[in-house]
Amino acid sequence: LQAIESNAPMQEAHRSRDLLGAFLFSGDAVEKPLRVLSGGERTRFRLAQLLFSPANLLVLDEPTNHLDITSRSTVEHALQTYTGTVIVVSHDRVFMENVTNKIIEIDNGVVKVFPGNYREYLAYKESLLTENGNPISKSQSGVSNAKAAKQASAVSAPVTSVTAEVESKPKAQPVAAKHVEPERPLHEHQVLTRDERKALSKQKRALKKGVDEAEAAVEKIENRMQEIDQAMADPKIAVDFSKLAPLTQERETLTKKHEEIIARWEKISAELDVLEKEVGEE
Repeated sequence: LQAIESNAPMQEAHRSRDLLGAFLFSGDAVEKPLRVLSGGERTRFRLAQLLFSPANLLVLDEPTNHLDITSRSTVEHALQTYTGTVIVVSHDRVFMENVTNKIIEIDNGVVKVFPGNYREYLAYKESLLTENGNPISKSQSGVSNAKAAKQASAVSAPVTSVTAEVESKPKAQPVAAKHVEPERPLHEHQVLTRDERKALSKQKRALKKGVDEAEAAVEKIENRMQEIDQAMADPKIAVDFSKLAPLTQERETLTKKHEEIIARWEKISAELDVLEKEVGEE
């Protein structure tokens, strides 16, 4: 508390306890000597000092290191209400998505600036990928990101293998081309019985239903997470631990559930792709 008060602007010193409360220091904890603080507590304390200083520019390098979920959420919402400019270097994608409104990309000495948060930046990068000349959708959900990655690998892999083969083989004299029958899908080589087709169709419908349900669940979770983020950005809630704690806990639960559903969606989608390649699309 003394360290915060000594660095705070004179007109803001009376808010020192409120600030420490927002960073999860309450009761006797505000009187702790700095030397006894844990790694996560020291990180929170240093960030509290920075945010309470008169500086209008902060440069943060991996600010979420050593922070648990609750502490990270507290830092996120403190930065969201910070009135100055913050430059963040971080590998924490969720953190960047929640606190940034501009992305700076440095690639081979070229600097590009993208307005928007990290998810919007990824959506823009996805839009640059094309399949048969048609841009991939700019959807912002985690499901769409996984789809884009799968589409990108499907498009780029054959090109790479062809290029490697052409470069590795020496030039040869022309020879008469041999006629090669194109490989047929599995369902053209074998005749499925009516019962087999019925069973496969039922299996495909179940997989497609699973994909649709997973996508709907992801959208619902992301909408709720956005509502929580907006609520926690309220300055009154940010300094009220009794209101902040349950919101933080709910968001942590939703984040884990979101990851589980994305993993399930990827598994079901892979099974559906294999089935459609083996028996053909209906």
